[in-house]
Amino acid sequence: MGSIEDKQSQYALMQNRELSWLNFNERVLDEAMDKRNPLIERYKFIAIFTSNLDEFYNIRVGTLSTLASMKNKKIDNKSGLDNRQQLDAIFKRTVELYKKRDAIYNALTIELKHAGIIISDYDELELSAKKDVAKYYKHQIKPLLSCLIVDDKHPLPMLANKRLYVVATLESKKGKIKAGIIPVPNVNRLICVRGNQYIFLENLILANVRDIYNGYNVKSSCILSVTRNEDVVLQDDVVDIGEDYATHISKVLKKRKKLAPVRLEINGTLSKPIQDMLLNKLKLSASQVFRCICPLEMSYVFNLAKTIEKQHPSLLYKPYTPTLPKNYDPSESMIDQLLVDDMILFYPYQSMQPFLRLLKNAAYDPRVLSIKITLYRVANPSKIVEYLVDACENGKDVSVLIELKARFDEQNNIDWASVLLDAGCNVSYGYDSYKVHSKICLITLNHHDSIRHI
Repeated sequence: MGSIEDKQSQYALMQNRELSWLNFNERVLDEAMDKRNPLIERYKFIAIFTSNLDEFYNIRVGTLSTLASMKNKKIDNKSGLDNRQQLDAIFKRTVELYKKRDAIYNALTIELKHAGIIISDYDELELSAKKDVAKYYKHQIKPLLSCLIVDDKHPLPMLANKRLYVVATLESKKGKIKAGIIPVPNVNRLICVRGNQYIFLENLILANVRDIYNGYNVKSSCILSVTRNEDVVLQDDVVDIGEDYATHISKVLKKRKKLAPVRLEINGTLSKPIQDMLLNKLKLSASQVFRCICPLEMSYVFNLAKTIEKQHPSLLYKPYTPTLPKNYDPSESMIDQLLVDDMILFYPYQSMQPFLRLLKNAAYDPRVLSIKITLYRVANPSKIVEYLVDACENGKDVSVLIELKARFDEQNNIDWASVLLDAGCNVSYGYDSYKVHSKICLITLNHHDSIRHI
């Protein structure tokens, strides 16, 4: 047994896995400060940082929260911290990262304004613009709103993972405090006011909250989002007798939407009585509440980039077109080319086109006997699945190992597995306790009375 001093010396040489990951994500955020990157690309780095952090809370913080609730304390052998201590350190570090993100976001928003692209609060709009936005709100947004009130007789609804909500502190005529909750509709969040001036959908709803709850005195309002534990354990050994594995995973995935909250993000002013009520209902501590200026959801940046790419090409990286191998002949069958010589493809710098053409050729070439392939994440729509179905319908023996445990793509893969099964393909779902992550394809054909493989 080593002494306490030996262990402390050992811990000084190593990093805790979770805190090390947060340091990595900070380096992603640092790219948003690098002026060698075009302005919109710097915004994208804020969005990537935010998306990374969301998944970190969904999975890693979710797992630690589950472990911390158990009686037996598990000590991290790299840092000597138990699960509760790791969580405390994560929450403290997250506060620092949010402050840094807010400062960068504010600075970039000013730069974006100087470049002619303005993201405004409602109060910053000119009178004529407010009239246009009010008309849009009345006809396009207001009919979509579900305006809820939470009090002693009306329970808190299930707040979905990472969905945006407008929350207001309401005072009734009798002086009672209630919460008003409005789910932000799942429509385009970035509303074009005119030209290159925009307003967020949630801010437009926020600006109309007094009209929505006109029977109450609105004391304060904010936008908030709840992050839930999404680390569903897809155990292979608990499938019910007679139950298909895909059906089992579909049932488990439904639980993901209702797992315990691990974070509450707030943009705006949330009164203490309503915050205390939410923390009590969601079973969160004050250290799991994070206030920020930056929008709670940043994926809009990618749509903004597509909108302005022709007008402001200097704000984005030059588009990259993947190349084709020098020995690739688009006029000749891929199978015939590969029977003569090997071809090396280096992704993502080279195009997927040769491989897709190979699968398409294999689906229709009478020499091809079978296609065997592993799939981990499948696009939607998927040319690969389309060609595999064609091959099966053309009498080829098609075997597909599709990994249903690809995190957050489980349902998508289940849907594609169903399509492949319906077409007559041989489909398997992977192995116990492992994820099949490798990408392998084997095409077998009869060429001049000899069995050949690609």
